[in-house]
Amino acid sequence: MRQRMRILTLAAALAFSPGCFAIDELDKGMALMDEVSGAAKKPAAEPAPETPAERKKADARIAVSKWWKNARTPSSGPKDPATATEIVSCRIGGGTRFMSKTDCEVQGGRF
Repeated sequence: MRQRMRILTLAAALAFSPGCFAIDELDKGMALMDEVSGAAKKPAAEPAPETPAERKKADARIAVSKWWKNARTPSSGPKDPATATEIVSCRIGGGTRFMSKTDCEVQGGRF
């Protein structure tokens, strides 16, 4: 009985307490974060370079960004067929290793 009275008293106290202050604080914090982060700000247009040196730097930046958009990892395959080395799975002893065909032959392996 005593425990029920404690629970009812606690529930009544919580029901009449101002719980909106937490939500108000969250709203103020969100407004402050938006203000500080610059999410509401629109990015300003970059002014055009005025001197030839600045224009040259801007052109270089544009060329580099275009290059990076199309950049790819170099292939591991040979470029010149005359110097090509074929990679094979070479069985040496009890294991298998991947190496060039000539290295496999030199080490006495089978491919």
